[in-house]
Amino acid sequence: IESIMCVKNPIVMDYGSGIGFYGFEILEQFQNSRVTFVDISATNLQIIHRLSELKNFNKRFKIVKVKDPKAKDLHFEEKFDLIL
Repeated sequence: IESIMCVKNPIVMDYGSGIGFYGFEILEQFQNSRVTFVDISATNLQIIHRLSELKNFNKRFKIVKVKDPKAKDLHFEEKFDLIL
């Protein structure tokens, strides 16, 4: 987290996010941050989506499901300030 302390609007990827513990920490500590949660488990991503709505993180999060076990299907236009 220290690596993005001086970034005004950090864009973060939480790769292999599980249920989003680290990504949620970023969203809570950095009010202008955006987090993309990436996981292979649809169930995990559903939990993250529901928790994000409950915490009112509305437009500050994205969810991406990995389909290929080696993540060869992932392609992002945006650049991330931090990948967890």
